[in-house]
Amino acid sequence: MGEIRTIPPKLTKDEWNALLHHALYKTPSYIISSYTENETKYYMAINGKTGKIDYGGENNAGGTDGTDAKSVIQAAIDTLTSGRTWAEKVLIKDDISISNKISIPSYTYVEIQGKITRTTDNPIFAVDEHQGEDASSKRVIICGGILDGNGYSSDIIQIYNLKEGLLRDITFQNFKGNAIYLSGQSTAAYKTFYVHLEDLMFGNLPSSGYVDGKAFIYIDQNAIDGHITHCLGSASGISSGSRPIGIYINGGGGWRIESCHFDRVKNFVRTGNNNLVDLIIERCILDTCIEHSLYIETPNGRDIRIINNRWINPPSNYDLIYLDCTSADGIKHLKITGNINRYSSHRYCVNFQPSTYRFYQWEISHNFWRKGSGDYYNNIPWKGRIKDNQYYDGSNYLYDSNGGTATITAGNSYVDVTHNLARTPASIAAVPQSDTRFWVDNVGSSTFRINIPSALGSDVTFYWKAEV
Repeated sequence: MGEIRTIPPKLTKDEWNALLHHALYKTPSYIISSYTENETKYYMAINGKTGKIDYGGENNAGGTDGTDAKSVIQAAIDTLTSGRTWAEKVLIKDDISISNKISIPSYTYVEIQGKITRTTDNPIFAVDEHQGEDASSKRVIICGGILDGNGYSSDIIQIYNLKEGLLRDITFQNFKGNAIYLSGQSTAAYKTFYVHLEDLMFGNLPSSGYVDGKAFIYIDQNAIDGHITHCLGSASGISSGSRPIGIYINGGGGWRIESCHFDRVKNFVRTGNNNLVDLIIERCILDTCIEHSLYIETPNGRDIRIINNRWINPPSNYDLIYLDCTSADGIKHLKITGNINRYSSHRYCVNFQPSTYRFYQWEISHNFWRKGSGDYYNNIPWKGRIKDNQYYDGSNYLYDSNGGTATITAGNSYVDVTHNLARTPASIAAVPQSDTRFWVDNVGSSTFRINIPSALGSDVTFYWKAEV
């Protein structure tokens, strides 16, 4: 470390060295630890440079009650370097309980090596120094540990008006509301920007009492341009009542969701009825959702991409992807590609609502869809295309386009061709190998017929191609 530090009271040399060499990275300015004296637990904020107890402990250093973990942590955070432009670190190296939120200002890095449990219905952490103001916090990092909601329904982490944030390697458990809530000002310069959520886990929820409409991650329309990756969550412990939504995005945009796996949530992703721009959902596992797996609702949306995802046990009477455009402004630049569903328990694969004219420049391509109780698609809109998908109806593999050869044998005047398309062909092309007059009719959901005027004495072979 390059300098001599005093060993804090109540710690041995080995214990102090263990505290100093604890961090994932970045030396802490303060280390929050505890000890027990006369059956009373005391919390202390140890100065990472001097080794002195600056706050708390049995002597209430710094005028801070050493029995109140929240007060000790807040005192340490509030006295980090004034006016700093780097993320200064506080390490919480203990299992603690708090009764009120810990407020985190700009340029602060909190690392947790233990569990924090709340004892009242208040957040555990809040980035709120500029809540309701035309101003922004900057560069806040929260990493590691377990945050226990203790069965309460308020948000566990609240973030307002933040530019550049990171939440990583955190386990959220035992909560009935939002685990993470992101919001900002409606003024463009003071929205929440560039928040990265990575390697988060959500689970061990109470068996009942979850608040309807809440989510593992709730994103207000004034929180934009963020990234959610490698998150896991399960609501399997809920036996009755409402279930959480995986990720709720109440409009806005610029969010990329990738490589996440949520199990038995109400919806994997649900959007609110506000304008939605630039949403990407890719390489996720949508496992046993209770209602529509992806529920996209917006009066005006564009650049929505659903790419390379996989469904497991989708719900009966609900859809894999439910698209609800609530105004004539429409959804534009929608792309659904590379997705896989091998289960048959759902209704439609893609359900366009409420009317077809509200979708523009859309494409559904290169997916593998298993048929559910309804058709593969419902209310197919104009001004888009379906191409190069593969389907399975429980007996046969089907396609959007297919081709081959068909032969009218000698003595016959027609041949019925099985096209193996997922729907009735919209176009059919046939070319005879010899100069022969012919026509196509009896076009149906599984076959079409190639006819010649009269039977010939030799076979006539046709090359054909059909598309939906």
